[in-house]
Amino acid sequence: MHTRKQTGFTIVELMVGITLGLLSTLVVMQVFSSSEGQKRTTTGGSDAQTTSSLALYTLERELRGAGYGLTSNQSMVGCNIKARYGGTTNTLAFNSPVVITDGASGASDSIRIFSGTAAAAAMPVQLRDDMPDSLSSSTFKSFFPGGINNGDLVVFIPTPVSSSTWCSVIQATQDGKNSTNGNISHVATSSAPYNDASTNIFPSGGYKANDYFVDIGQLVDHTYYLDQTTGTLKMDTRDLSGAAATTSEVFSQVVNMQAKYGKDTNGDNTVDAWNNSTPATAAAWLQIRAVRLAVLSRNSQWDKNVVTSTAPSWDCADSGDANWSSSSSKCTFTMPSGTDWQHYRYKVAETVVPLRNMIWSQ
Repeated sequence: MHTRKQTGFTIVELMVGITLGLLSTLVVMQVFSSSEGQKRTTTGGSDAQTTSSLALYTLERELRGAGYGLTSNQSMVGCNIKARYGGTTNTLAFNSPVVITDGASGASDSIRIFSGTAAAAAMPVQLRDDMPDSLSSSTFKSFFPGGINNGDLVVFIPTPVSSSTWCSVIQATQDGKNSTNGNISHVATSSAPYNDASTNIFPSGGYKANDYFVDIGQLVDHTYYLDQTTGTLKMDTRDLSGAAATTSEVFSQVVNMQAKYGKDTNGDNTVDAWNNSTPATAAAWLQIRAVRLAVLSRNSQWDKNVVTSTAPSWDCADSGDANWSSSSSKCTFTMPSGTDWQHYRYKVAETVVPLRNMIWSQ
């Protein structure tokens, strides 16, 4: 009986097969690498754009409500606000619903935004009778008390505001709709820590009939700034109690934030100057009508290649800015030292936000 001869692959055939397999693997890896690079480019740019857009939306939304209640009477702009809380008197220098602090040498700016929360805050109300310079009296008299709620903060405004007068805060301890003849209670209780009859925070002579007050509900005091170490946009929250600020993280991978005041310097209700010069008087603070804002963010993935060769720019509309270029009519962002920043992709989101509560109070 004959057996069939057994045969197999020769060494040459094996080498040819291995070579073809290696070539195929090389082609696949090149395609994969190219695809992955394109994916990183797309997702990296998308991540940066999402971050800058959401950060800008957050700031824009709060800026649009800046000054709610606090600018319904123009005299509050430039009026120091005194409050008594927990045995300590605190003073808020309220100059404007928006205060921009310019970052040194092109560093990120910070933006402080004030507003009230009361539903009736848009309407200043006159006192019906004198309010003495002592909180021993447990009520104040109003022409229109209906919008005040139990627990709301009420700011009294002298007429006129001067170097010897200021605004003062008490806390309502009853709903205005339940008042008798417009008398609003503000007694000192554990639930009303802003009321302290033991210490006078009113200016000499107190407040007079026909002076104003504004129900602000609760004060919203937020400061947005960039933590340069972590590249994180953060927000500090304060109130009139004088307690330390509470810090929260808003967005990561933010590189820079720039802001400028839009000012109406000639009284025609049109912005004619853009700058971040801090006004020196209440009249100058009242010229602010808008905020120009730009947020620069980057993707989180470092790229081995240089993918950003020039620093991003934004439309600052201010030829007096040190970073302004006459050739592009834009301002260039100040980037971190060194060249590492060139290995990231960036997106700029910018807008102009009208301060409607400043406009409506005119």
